[in-house]
Amino acid sequence: MLLIRGRPMAGESLSSFRQRIWMRNGHTLFPVYHPELRRTDPDLQRQPAVMDIVSRRVGMAVGDVEALSLWSHPLLPGLAGATDRRMPRWVVLLQYARAGVGSGSVFCPLCLMEGPEPYFRTAWRLSASTACPHHRLQLLDRCPTCALPAWPYAAATASGFFQRQLELDQCPRCRFRLRESVSGAETSANVMACARSVSDGGLPRGLGPDAVPSLREGFDALLGVINLALRRRSRRKVGVQEPFRLAVDALDAEGVGNRSFDRINVIHRRLLIDAAWPLMAEWPHRFLNFASNCGVSAVDFSEDRHGLPSWFLGVVDEELGQPGRMITAADVDSAVEVLESGGLPVHAEAVGRMLGSRYAATVRERFAKRETATSSELAAFADGLLRYIEAGPANRSTSRQVRARDVAAVAATILTAMPVESVLRMGRSEIERLAMREHRISALDLCIKPVLAAAFECADRLWRVRSGGAETEPFFVPHRGISPNLRGPSQALRKAMEGLDDRLPRRPWVFFEAAG
Repeated sequence: MLLIRGRPMAGESLSSFRQRIWMRNGHTLFPVYHPELRRTDPDLQRQPAVMDIVSRRVGMAVGDVEALSLWSHPLLPGLAGATDRRMPRWVVLLQYARAGVGSGSVFCPLCLMEGPEPYFRTAWRLSASTACPHHRLQLLDRCPTCALPAWPYAAATASGFFQRQLELDQCPRCRFRLRESVSGAETSANVMACARSVSDGGLPRGLGPDAVPSLREGFDALLGVINLALRRRSRRKVGVQEPFRLAVDALDAEGVGNRSFDRINVIHRRLLIDAAWPLMAEWPHRFLNFASNCGVSAVDFSEDRHGLPSWFLGVVDEELGQPGRMITAADVDSAVEVLESGGLPVHAEAVGRMLGSRYAATVRERFAKRETATSSELAAFADGLLRYIEAGPANRSTSRQVRARDVAAVAATILTAMPVESVLRMGRSEIERLAMREHRISALDLCIKPVLAAAFECADRLWRVRSGGAETEPFFVPHRGISPNLRGPSQALRKAMEGLDDRLPRRPWVFFEAAG
């Protein structure tokens, strides 16, 4: 039991309360209890044994201690179960002071000045908190002098930071007082409405349909709209339309890839909330008008379906679903012609972008991978292998000999139906015995056996030139080491298949049974 106790401040987080009380008792770091891990986040603590220890040490009921955790906030109801993996993008996970990585808790400098001592609020740990509803300031998420993320507690950070006691709002790296930070005024009504809703736990009017069951469902739907600017599939669509243009430009300028909402900094989160919030008003008319203008379809929500409320998915599926149902084969052919005439690459994604869906049956059929090459493609491939040998530098016999070896390996792989790794470990006589053992009249034999013979003849000729006409047996696999080098045969295969159908996989097995 601690000698000096205290009560939590209004809206204080569990991590802030624990650290503050332990500091009063002369500790630089509060202890980590079993079964806590070293990096356990106190605001997400749900171990009954740990909560019981904390309650006895500070002289509070267990329920009062649990009420300080994030699990008590309306955005996270029912998510404390160990089997629930949707733990959500509304919580900004602490990154344990790794320099230049991640984020910490946001904070308001004026809030830290209020009261007898500074403390951190529970709502500041939520990713939707980007403004202070009391002081109308933009929230900050790092030290303004050294850019270290702000920490409401220090149990899991490097112990070297804490050779002496620090105030709760003091940066452990440069000792700057976060309460002295300067923050700009928040002028966006959308951001302020979101901040008030997160802070008070009440659903604002207009966030979705008239009767939204819970704050969680309203914000899950909001996150579904925000993710349109974060997902690679839909970012280009919404990035050219207001209100997301400014947010997407800022994300691209910072090189933010396909990150989740909780993993980006508070400045970008604020821009995304400002863009997405008005689309949820007058549901679903504003949202559907926006989706229609930028070409958003049900496919763009496929990654987030498990977390979206039913009333949101109902609108998406009914109004934006099945975008490829009416795409015909003629539409696909026309899109291919447009891409080819413009010198652009032709593939399923490019055609899908033009037609609104790459998952339409006609698009998938047009670009479906083929399992077997035709006899004409086999003949073109054989010519490509011979050209690959001749394309080697004329004045460098070693390079041409290596090319001949790689072509022989590819040809032997196709004739024997064996992996190229096995072929590269064989001697020439064994390869000839396996590749020439059957005398069939087939397109494969007629095309590939001459290539193998030509590759061996080229290697022999160049070997005799290099060895001064010696009668020694030329080696076929001049590989060193235990593992054969597959890069050469792979390059020979790719070069020989240039110009063939893109739907044909660049693998030897497509030629094993060439169809007529």
